[in-house]
Amino acid sequence: MKTSILFLLFSLLFINGFSQNGLIQYPLLSQFSIPDRRGHSGIAADDSGRVWMSFNGFKTGSKFTPSSIGLLTIGSDSTWKKIRIDSLGGPSTNYLTSLQFFNRSLWIGSDKGLIRKKGNSWKVFNQNGQQPDTVNNFKLAGNRIYLATQNGIKVFNDLGIVSYWVNYDTLNSNLPTNQIRAIDLAADGSVWLATNLGVVHFDPKQDKSEVFNKDNSDFFSNEILSIKVLPNGEIWAGTEVGSSGYYATGLFFYEEGRFKHLTNRFDFKVIDFVPRTGFSDIVNFGNKIVFPAYSENNGKGYLIWFELEVKKITHSILQAPFSNYQNFSGLCRQGEDFYFSMGATLPTFKLKLSNLVQDSSYFYELLALDTSTDYHSKEIPSVLDINNLHAPLMVRGDLFFLSKTGVTNLSVRSNAQKRISYTAGLWMGGISDGNLHLAACTYRQSGIDYGQGPLKIGSASTTPETRLKFGRMWKVEEREILDFKLNFNKSGYVIPEAILTWPAHGDSASGYEKNLAPFEDVNGNGLYEPKAGDYPKIKGQQNVFWIFNDSIKIHGESEGVPLGIEVQCNAYAYVCNQINDADADKAINNSLFLHYRIINRSNRTYTNFTTGFFSDNALGDFNNDRVGSNPKESYSFWYNGDTIDAGLGGFGKQLPACAIAMLKGFKGDDGVVKPAQKMVSYNNDFSQYGNPSRPEHFYNYLQGRWKDGSPITYGGLGYNGIDSQHVWMYPGSDDLLSRPIWTEENSGAIKGNKRHLLMPENITFEPNEVQELEFALVYTPTQHNQKDLVLQQLHSDVLKIKNWYKQNNFPSCSNVPLGLNQKTDVDNQLNLIVYPNPANEMIHLRCSKVIKQIRIYNLQGALVLTANGRDLQQLQIAGLNTGVYIIKAETEFGSVHQKFIKD
Repeated sequence: MKTSILFLLFSLLFINGFSQNGLIQYPLLSQFSIPDRRGHSGIAADDSGRVWMSFNGFKTGSKFTPSSIGLLTIGSDSTWKKIRIDSLGGPSTNYLTSLQFFNRSLWIGSDKGLIRKKGNSWKVFNQNGQQPDTVNNFKLAGNRIYLATQNGIKVFNDLGIVSYWVNYDTLNSNLPTNQIRAIDLAADGSVWLATNLGVVHFDPKQDKSEVFNKDNSDFFSNEILSIKVLPNGEIWAGTEVGSSGYYATGLFFYEEGRFKHLTNRFDFKVIDFVPRTGFSDIVNFGNKIVFPAYSENNGKGYLIWFELEVKKITHSILQAPFSNYQNFSGLCRQGEDFYFSMGATLPTFKLKLSNLVQDSSYFYELLALDTSTDYHSKEIPSVLDINNLHAPLMVRGDLFFLSKTGVTNLSVRSNAQKRISYTAGLWMGGISDGNLHLAACTYRQSGIDYGQGPLKIGSASTTPETRLKFGRMWKVEEREILDFKLNFNKSGYVIPEAILTWPAHGDSASGYEKNLAPFEDVNGNGLYEPKAGDYPKIKGQQNVFWIFNDSIKIHGESEGVPLGIEVQCNAYAYVCNQINDADADKAINNSLFLHYRIINRSNRTYTNFTTGFFSDNALGDFNNDRVGSNPKESYSFWYNGDTIDAGLGGFGKQLPACAIAMLKGFKGDDGVVKPAQKMVSYNNDFSQYGNPSRPEHFYNYLQGRWKDGSPITYGGLGYNGIDSQHVWMYPGSDDLLSRPIWTEENSGAIKGNKRHLLMPENITFEPNEVQELEFALVYTPTQHNQKDLVLQQLHSDVLKIKNWYKQNNFPSCSNVPLGLNQKTDVDNQLNLIVYPNPANEMIHLRCSKVIKQIRIYNLQGALVLTANGRDLQQLQIAGLNTGVYIIKAETEFGSVHQKFIKD
């Protein structure tokens, strides 16, 4: 992953540029040492406008050194002053952990307990006669003070005449840990805790704890830094976010029994706008989450808020006075004023919300025409997510890579932090009249080579209107089509938008191909008419269709000359809910498929034309990855090079592996479909064996050569080897010519972030010729940490996928929404009866056990109705649209599912 060398310069210029914008920038803390300033632990502003900052300490290795600063304040004199708490009547502290201004008092967490400064008087809250606890965080609620400490929860009850303490720890309660980082209070009296083991929901009345961690939520770290209960009852948690080269928000929300990552909450098209560091606090403005952010897309700083009531982003991006907040360490709010502390070397700011303006340019870039890329509108991505994988898809050629921040890549669907691949996509190149034409995709840092939409036949041109129309994807599922076929002609049925707008036809009158996306022509008239019963012809059980091309004037990624190629894509997947991880056929639930229909819309003939499926592999902690190939079965693969995949998002001791298998190659001049021909791996550096930066570099890799044109040879690091015949890099014992075993391990290559290409053979590509490629990406989770066992299981999964593809007989056993199999053992035991069926206004339920909750889902998997009670036996459904639904009834003995029809 590249880094922008202009970032720091732009950041400094941007910060200085806000001095005339009603912004207050406080002086730097240059009189204090940088290590001391790194121990910044809190910021608060009182009602007089005075700013306070607290300092904790810093770590050198495993040694903790308290900061010598303590408490600082600045007022109208614009000078930072160091406050000695013990000289003013407070305790002698070693460090301060947190800071809030509340109820006309300054509250300070410290190693000597909770300190309150009210006017000029000081009070310490700790238990008399006991060793003071370090207070990490606190919650003030009426006459109670809740302290999050290193030794559990301490609650101070002040009844006026009498006051007393109540303690909760691992010895006297069900708390799973004593290390409480932060605390907040729910309306029912329970508390939500940020701890070293994850988020803990603790109910002191019932002495009951529930833990949410990496195993049952999306957290990529169990070190939770902050917790917030919003006025509307929502629960949000903040955690650390990542390491060098991996940027992500550390913000999570609680929903349906688990904490989900921020990107799962919204139609998150502002993925560029994320913070790089953890949330030392979560600030809310009513029912809004507020945080500062930086856009790698344009180098600007923003203030982001999320409108939680409507579960979408509205009026959320405000121009902010900073762009480099990489060391952001504090945020607080007082009225409409926000205070940001920027870490050890950057200033502290005060912002008035009324001085900030909505940044409409973001929405312009997203939905309108973008002149910086030859009038190509910004694309609206989609996600393939029907089985165990979460696969973001971009319209313009690249996959898994929603933004330069790398937040949402190909990952395990149950845990977004378990990353499988960083990005992928097609490279293509060929020779015409002695000139190289080329298009490629990597990270969009220097530009992009692909635009969206079909091309006109012969001229390989397009129009802004076509690009705008095709700046999206069409996502359709098998169950939607089944529902459509049953109900399309019934009164009240609403045709799903993707089926209704399916791009079956191009504007043939303007020079485009008449037929684009495949469809089932029910009445045989050659026209796509969904209202007459026509429907999309899809692959798999979930299918995403889109079209891109390389006919943009400037290929900013490769600097190559455009080819005039149109690519029609289908990404698809299957799911079988009756298969578990122990099942021999589990590969179907861990695979996605990519079908490319590649069309030469130019009037040029290309010789030595080929494509390459490029992948930047990132399996958990990408710093220990390795890559290999199997030329006998036409696949490449990547795996962990260590027996423990540690680090951010690592898989621990249960290591997976992943493969790209070519299921269908180019058709040769003899009409025979050929297998994959070569695999090339290159380094993440700028040597002649590293990242390409010129069109000839990309093309040389596609031809199995190094950047300088020298052939890749067999053995070692791929140069000065045995020979250059039929070279697949690192084939192990599967070399086509039975040469000595060659792996990354015996080559001397170091472990790390790997890139590689899998290529079909070269062909001659004539004008208006159509070629097809099809790939399977196979992810194999295992219980092993030994390379041979992991790769053996991966190989078995790849062979299963290839065999199913060859037989056109993929296992599939989920015709209902995910997780709602129509019949299970529990279903048979509980014996749910729904009647009448079909029904119009009311359904009645009869079950062998008491029903406590009912959830109703449509065939798209969306929850449309919920009911709770002690013994539910009937339900009003008059408000539901006509169609087929799944009812899920919860009992104390488990859940049971049934279909019913709303007439």
